[in-house]
Amino acid sequence: MRDQQKNRAQLIAELNQLREENAKLHRATRNFELLQKVVEQNETHLLLLQQSAHIGIWQWDSKENHITLTPLLCNILQIQSPVPVDDYLAHVHPADRETVQAWLEALFHPAELPPPVEYRWMLPDGMGVRWLQKYPFAEQTSTPNIPSMRGILHDITAFKSTEITLKQTAEQFQSIFRQHPCSFILFEVQFNTQHQPCDYVIVDLNPACEALTGLNRETAIGHNILQLVPDLNPQLLVVARKTVLTKTAHHCEYYSELLDKYLWVQFFQPQPHLLCLMFVDLNLDFRQTPSEETEAYQRFFENSPFVMLIIDPENGNIIEANPAACTFYGYRSDVLICKRIQDINTLSEDQIALEMDQARQEKRDYFKFKHRIASGEVVEVEVYSRPIRLFGRTLLYSIIIPTRDEMP
Repeated sequence: MRDQQKNRAQLIAELNQLREENAKLHRATRNFELLQKVVEQNETHLLLLQQSAHIGIWQWDSKENHITLTPLLCNILQIQSPVPVDDYLAHVHPADRETVQAWLEALFHPAELPPPVEYRWMLPDGMGVRWLQKYPFAEQTSTPNIPSMRGILHDITAFKSTEITLKQTAEQFQSIFRQHPCSFILFEVQFNTQHQPCDYVIVDLNPACEALTGLNRETAIGHNILQLVPDLNPQLLVVARKTVLTKTAHHCEYYSELLDKYLWVQFFQPQPHLLCLMFVDLNLDFRQTPSEETEAYQRFFENSPFVMLIIDPENGNIIEANPAACTFYGYRSDVLICKRIQDINTLSEDQIALEMDQARQEKRDYFKFKHRIASGEVVEVEVYSRPIRLFGRTLLYSIIIPTRDEMP
């Protein structure tokens, strides 16, 4: 009887031990499954990361003299893997081929690995060009005398395209900057410890600015604006600060005692750390005496993106309208110059006459109106208007700025 009880107890103990081992095995299996799932997820994430970043792995087998590429790279480069090195080089742009060949040769004779190399890859059948960047890292094979090399290959076409576009944009800006009849000054914005704009250092100014202000480009560059113009109107500094803080263009009109001229001024930022000041002399009489300066102003009137009208304050007749005005109001030039400002401004004729008289006598130069365009829509506008001498009489030179973002 005792033997039976002993055997039973032993069986129960063995059964419990078996259950514990089974539970451990179950937990281990579960942990393995979880680990396998994590690995699969990480591999998926890595693959997605590689796909989104256009990154893959390349390997050069020096014994077989071919390059193996991961599937993503094969898809990007439109080539099958492995590919003989000579065939690989045949796809490299001719202008970059010698550089890439020298880079590959340097891999096996290094005091240290060469830096990454950038080059262009020609897709088959003239389908286009991809920009690539290749990074190396050494890998010793089981045969010491036959090393192989692996690395990362990155498709940087999108980055290069953006870089080229930015360069072209900068070149276009410089071309406009140098040749435009308006005066431009380009500043580098200085910030204080609170990240507030505190100073503006001149980095460039165009020939039109030199002619209008008498500043010399070579001596002006590197100075802040107050060093060159100590009595600068504080209004300009307020507008400059507002432009930087709001990251939107702002304009104003003011009288410069230094130049003895009325100026229309606009600040804008071509780049986050730069501030551009554009200004136009409003005391122009570009029809009375032909000269290079007045012809330049005439070109400015015709080519400016700003809506501009020349108005006779005696009767409201529109004497001149630039192409931007025709686009804004929706009329052909020959139609628009046959209209009166009373046909466009929604105020009564008496009110319009009063406002024009205010502008002619220089009692006011800034107005807010509602203008009716060709479609019948009424648009709120800001108007800067000053008297000028044209055709031997006093007319009003008006710049019209819609207060809404979208122009018709």
